[in-house]
This record gives sequence, C-alpha cells and structure tokens, in this order.
Amino acid sequence: MSDLILPEPAIATFVHLFKPSVNDKYELTLLIDKKPGTETVDGVDRTVETSADYRAIQQAVMAAIKQGCTEECGYDPKTKAKFVPFAGKDPNNPAFVKTLQLPLKDGDTDRFTRGEHNGELRKDVYPEFAGRYFIRLTTSKDLAHAQDPETGAERSLLVDFNTGRPLTMQQLYAGCWVRANIWFSPYVVNGNMGIKAVVNAVVKTGDGTPLFTMEDRDPLKGFNMPAPTADTGGADTMGDAFAAMGVGTV
Repeated sequence: MSDLILPEPAIATFVHLFKPSVNDKYELTLLIDKKPGTETVDGVDRTVETSADYRAIQQAVMAAIKQGCTEECGYDPKTKAKFVPFAGKDPNNPAFVKTLQLPLKDGDTDRFTRGEHNGELRKDVYPEFAGRYFIRLTTSKDLAHAQDPETGAERSLLVDFNTGRPLTMQQLYAGCWVRANIWFSPYVVNGNMGIKAVVNAVVKTGDGTPLFTMEDRDPLKGFNMPAPTADTGGADTMGDAFAAMGVGTV
C-alpha cells in the first residue's frame, strides 16, 4: 500500500531518530489532539472524531487490515516464502479487528502493561498524553543518513519544512510540531497479529513547547552542588566551558 503523509502537524515526543533506542530500533511517538464533533446519521446526532490525522490513520490501518486478509504481503525468513498474514479472517468483522494490535491508541485510556508503571494510565505518568491520541512509529533505518535512490548520495529524511535543511537532534525535540510519512503493514509474530507503523520521513513544521527542560536532561542534576563561582584569577573556568578556549560569545 502507499505511504500516508499526515495531513496535519502532530506533536513529537520520545524522539529516538538519531540513534537507536534500547531495542535497536529508531523510534518516534506522535501526539494527536482530539477534536470531537458531531454528525447526523438517520436523524440521530452522534459524536465523531474530526481530526484529519485521526481519520487518515484509521483509514490507512483499515486498508492494511484488508491487505493482510487477502494479499501475500507477509514473508517467512525460514521458508523464504510469502504468505497471507491474516488468511481466512474477515476484515469487516469487529470481533477479529479487536484481536489485532493496532498502532493508534487513546492517551486517556491506555495503560502500561509492563515495567515500573505496569497498570498505570499513560496520561497519569505523562500528562501530555491526556486529551490526545498517540501513535508509536519505528524503523530499522537511520533516516538522518539515508541514501538517495537515484544518485546514491547521502541525504537526511529528517528535514525542516521552512528551510529544507536537515534537522539536528536539538531541533527535532519532544514538543515540536511535525508531519510524518508513515507506512502501515500487517504482521504476525509468535501468533500475535497486528499492524505496524513504520516512519519513512519526518518534516518539522514548527516549534512548540518543549516537553522537558534542559535541567531535566542535566546528568549533574541531583548532586546539589553549589553554583560555579566567578573566575577571579584566571584559573577557575568552571562557569564557562569555553572560557579556556578563548571562544567569544556566539
């Protein structure tokens, strides 16, 4: 199936696109604001989600489910043969769809199923998930050092929309606004079936409120050391990491 480019910007968080996370995968989670509205069907008003991103992802996921039920889009590395991942299943059967692990989740109701926060609501651990949907994207590719399919030259698939330049780790931070190119694919692993969401490219569309402070990332935080004193004799440059180098103000 074709790639999905999110129609609206979403908030980036848990950004691990410049180096792999603990499971050797590059990862990114997107937060999508809920936009409930109403529509009338057979004279009855009902609540619907009007977020363009939500609707686009739902449609792409359903297309991937149908593909998994009818096409040989799975590959068994042991037999080196293609297979139909959800063979014999009906994509229009809600009971079957509920058995699948789907990538788009509700930040208000999703709970951790392992680790130190097992059983806790995600929004209680990470308040920014409240009132939003979220989707975790992964890839095995280093998007910051990808290869141009036509020229073979190296290029970044993490780009700033306004400048067209490659993004740095400091620019692609938790809290900024991005749009992503996503590929959805059915999978079967150890009897578990679902739809995975693979990130192919990320474009930053704007700055947002950081979901962390630099103090949170300071490895010396928590030692309760006194603040660096002013340099009075030329020997102590602790207050400015560049002072000994003769570097002026940037």
